[in-house]
Amino acid sequence: MSSDLTLKKLRVKLQATLPDTPSQLFDLTPTTQTQLIGQLQQIREQIQQQSGIEGTAVTNDKMRHLLSRRLRNLLLSKLKNLDAAVAEKQLSSFFNFGIECVKESFLATVDILTLFEDLYECCPESLLTTLFPLFERTILGSKADGSDKMQVNLNQSHLITKTCRIIMTKLTVTHDLQLRGALLRFVARTLPLTHPSGKKPSPGRAR
Repeated sequence: MSSDLTLKKLRVKLQATLPDTPSQLFDLTPTTQTQLIGQLQQIREQIQQQSGIEGTAVTNDKMRHLLSRRLRNLLLSKLKNLDAAVAEKQLSSFFNFGIECVKESFLATVDILTLFEDLYECCPESLLTTLFPLFERTILGSKADGSDKMQVNLNQSHLITKTCRIIMTKLTVTHDLQLRGALLRFVARTLPLTHPSGKKPSPGRAR
């Protein structure tokens, strides 16, 4: 099967599974989420069977690219008409689905981090305090032992600090002090002590 034909089939199947109306992903029940993941698995298996062994890796990369772009478009569309009263609940549903996609290797961790960047770039300042805990729970996990935290390697940690900077630039100097404090504590817990951002260069070492 040609590369263009594989890409076209993937796009059509993802379009049918995740339609332009974004409401579905923002109000998922556990059952519906499981069904969607199952549909994505079927799409991947069908395309892989048609592509052959040699095309499996290419198919996975294409599916990840198309799925991440699809989710980004749905998120940006939703943010244009976000209801503040249910924003946290709806966005939790959306990102929980994204995290499940990472677990099933449909997406990569960097895709979820990029979606969070889009979220805080576009959401109004009035919702930052409400929506920041969503990012915090995703990265650090909600369980006491941290067993459900997102696996972020050192090379991806700059995306976390970038998102924190996006939030910080939207906050006023004299207000939002509680959220500023929460952000600083979050960064301190997230970045390892050996992270380059917190190391002082040795004398004579090139910067």
